[in-house]
Amino acid sequence: MPTSSTSTPPDGPLEPIRARKDALQEAAIALESSLAEPSTTVQWRDGVRAALRRAQQVLGEHIAETDGPAGLPASVVDSSPRLAGPARRLASEHDDLLERQQALASYVADDDVPPELIRDAAAEMAAMMLQHVRHAQDLIVDAVEEELGAGD
Repeated sequence: MPTSSTSTPPDGPLEPIRARKDALQEAAIALESSLAEPSTTVQWRDGVRAALRRAQQVLGEHIAETDGPAGLPASVVDSSPRLAGPARRLASEHDDLLERQQALASYVADDDVPPELIRDAAAEMAAMMLQHVRHAQDLIVDAVEEELGAGD
């Protein structure tokens, strides 16, 4: 039976991972996009706040779904113990992301914080989120390659 890559996910078990990746990417891009407005307006700060709220929600869901014994890092370690180090590093990025998120939230909540500081912190958080997605993709590729190599 023919399948189309546009209508049928190529691998059902990876679909939740793909959905989390997409959500993190979209939230990071929305946060970056919110910075494009002129920073001298109340609307700019409100836009950054809204994008941050979305990023907080997505990041919270991502961490809740990936931490613990059923999450991606633990699953990779179970199937490929050699990848324990990279899996731990990936999981530890959550703490860094949460710290950056909390700092940015305090900046946007304070109307006296200069827009430049908010812009830099938001851009850094968005970049960290995108980097986290890339690291997760790399870990998945490594795990799949190891799994395929083990079958030879």
